Amino acid sequence: MAETTISMTELRQHLGEYVNRVAYGDERLVLLSHGQPKVVILSYEELQRLESNQATDQETTRMKMLSDLALANQLREEHAEYLASHGIEIEDSSETLRQLREGLIP
Repeated sequence: MAETTISMTELRQHLGEYVNRVAYGDERLVLLSHGQPKVVILSYEELQRLESNQATDQETTRMKMLSDLALANQLREEHAEYLASHGIEIEDSSETLRQLREGLIP
C-alpha cells in the first residue's frame, strides 16, 4: 500500500482527487499540519481490515490468558497433590505477614 504525505492546504485544493486515490487506488494519506503528521486518511476497506485484525488479536490474547489460567490452576492442583502425598503441610502465612506489617515481629 502506497503512503502519500500531503499538507492540509494541498488536501483542500485537491480533495476529490485524493479521496478517489484513497478509495480506489490502494493509497493511504498522511496529512501534515505545521510539518507534523496529524491525521491518516485510509479507505473504508482498510479500516475494516485493521479492525478485523484488532478483533482477532484481542481474541487471541483472551484465549492465551484463559489457557495460562487453566495451566496455573492445573499446576496449583498438582502441587497440592504432591504436598499431600508427601505429608508436607504449608502454614498459612497471612498471620505472620500481618504481624510483620504491624511491626510485631522484628
